[in-house]
Amino acid sequence: MKTKTLLIAFLLASTSALAAPRVAIQLNAPSDYNHKNADRILAQRIKTVQRYPSLFGDEYVPSPDVFGQLIDGKAWWGMKGINCYGAGSKSVEGFAKDSHFINNPFLFVGIDTQPLVIPEYNCGNQYPKPTSLLVNTDDRSMVVKYSVSPYLRPFQKYNVTHTFALNFINARDFGYDYAYVSASKNVRFLAESNIAVAPAAIVDEIKVEGTCGETGGCNGTGTLPEGQLFQIESFPASLTVKLWRNKPASVTAAPDITYYMQLN
Repeated sequence: MKTKTLLIAFLLASTSALAAPRVAIQLNAPSDYNHKNADRILAQRIKTVQRYPSLFGDEYVPSPDVFGQLIDGKAWWGMKGINCYGAGSKSVEGFAKDSHFINNPFLFVGIDTQPLVIPEYNCGNQYPKPTSLLVNTDDRSMVVKYSVSPYLRPFQKYNVTHTFALNFINARDFGYDYAYVSASKNVRFLAESNIAVAPAAIVDEIKVEGTCGETGGCNGTGTLPEGQLFQIESFPASLTVKLWRNKPASVTAAPDITYYMQLN
């Protein structure tokens, strides 16, 4: 289902005189969502979008394709839970993992973490942190810088391998339903059929699912498609992601947005 949001959202090619050629987007910290009211979570998201009317329009309704299955009052996968405890009663500890994306609606492609079990490590609310996000209206591009190596450093003594995933809930929320990684450096996708081989339909959504191991399940993105899973081989690393509203005829089709990711 498409909403009015998608008709006005993110008009990078807009001829509006109000839209500056380059706009720096403020990035927000993650937060605790456990047992919170879903409407309040989304109301804060709406306020964040409304800070940039010249780019994204002054009306915004979260897409039901992404947020329609969000359940009020549920627990969420926590940052402490996903970094240290894995599935089970402690999986919900810490700030909500997905608040990293929901609190930052314009982070169209984000870096998601996958569960680890390191009970001897008393981890905190750590995550691969976006440090800057720039919108370029003149060439319909976005540039995000991620600080990943400081996130990885405390884990080195535990001899664990980190697998990440590209998270597209924000791109999909604004009507970008297809994605393709057209270039990358020092990044290895794990599945033979992956998003760097051919354009893929984006299916990421927030819903209640059982991977957290909490009784009754947790809100969250849950298990993302295998084709979006990757590992970082060394730093600096980078990805170039093409985003389209409609299914492209080929990988060479001009994207609606080109999204550059710089990982350090």
